[in-house]
Amino acid sequence: MNGLSIQEIIGLIILGLGILYGGSLIFLAIKNKEAFLEEKGRFPVLIASEVLIYIAASIGISDFLLNTLMIKGGRLADDKKLPGTLVTCGVLPGAVIALPKS
Repeated sequence: MNGLSIQEIIGLIILGLGILYGGSLIFLAIKNKEAFLEEKGRFPVLIASEVLIYIAASIGISDFLLNTLMIKGGRLADDKKLPGTLVTCGVLPGAVIALPKS
């Protein structure tokens, strides 16, 4: 059978949605540049933190928990913005993880 398997189709769907979501985040960040730059936290530190969080996630530590602790502990987002921030922290890595599966 030369067609795509169900797993490959699901992987491609997740990858496509992740790319669409990432593109919309970039578009919104450019559109709202002033608000984006006013947010708390230093971008290089956040990137390094996320790398460490996903390394820990690869050995079984919950990335959702670690992101929550980092965001709440560093006071990077108030409680009103926390759910959307955590979704963003999870969607893009999920799309990257789907990449080799598709």
